[in-house]
Amino acid sequence: MNSSSAAKHFFPPVFENNPQNPDVFGGLICEVTKKGNTVGKYHIKIHLGISRSAKHHQNVDLGEIFVYKLLDLIKVGPTVHFLPNIQKSRFGLYIATEDVKGFRQRSDIQKMNDREKLKCELLSNILILTDLHSENYGIDGEGNLSIIDFQLGALHRGTKRMEKYMKDNMKYRTQIVEFIKLWNFPKVFDSADSEITNQKELMAKRNIGRQSSDEYLAYLKQIKENVSVVLASNHDEDNTEPSPAKIQKIQ
Repeated sequence: MNSSSAAKHFFPPVFENNPQNPDVFGGLICEVTKKGNTVGKYHIKIHLGISRSAKHHQNVDLGEIFVYKLLDLIKVGPTVHFLPNIQKSRFGLYIATEDVKGFRQRSDIQKMNDREKLKCELLSNILILTDLHSENYGIDGEGNLSIIDFQLGALHRGTKRMEKYMKDNMKYRTQIVEFIKLWNFPKVFDSADSEITNQKELMAKRNIGRQSSDEYLAYLKQIKENVSVVLASNHDEDNTEPSPAKIQKIQ
């Protein structure tokens, strides 16, 4: 099983009128065409989830799959598909993200809009994202934030990370709460969780190694608590003048 086989099995039914089978270049880019015209272009990466019968395995991270779908739903990330394994294989899952129109990575942007920078930093703290280096996020053709890749951080700090972020950025509190309402947090978390139900059922059916339900539920609980920290800060009655804060820089 490789990314080419997975893509050729998965993508034709996704598009209307069954376009021609996709071509996969170097196992990384999949171009779906119909009558010679490109109808979709996707970047495919392996998300390891090796069968439990193997001697070594790396479990599929349900939290990471959830965040990809969440970013898709709130339109801060690319359209995403999860390509199932159609043959016996060491690899359980592929993640395919559609090309973002007009995408420019952070390193190619001389000055990023402060509003989009604040969105990125807020999502990083709420969703506990790491590895947001200059190639993993940027802006789309309309100048809006787009996060195309990331990793999840550890939960050991609880809400302390979020509390510190809000304390350091009190001057942006109104704008931060505006983003929370725009994205419909935390209700949209349930929508994203529901969207990945098929992937969870598939992994269980095929005995693909995956993160325990307890770990995944702990992650969902934590990010909901992070949102609560933001909303609570909006109701705090603090007569002291907040100190000037800077938007935390992302390398």
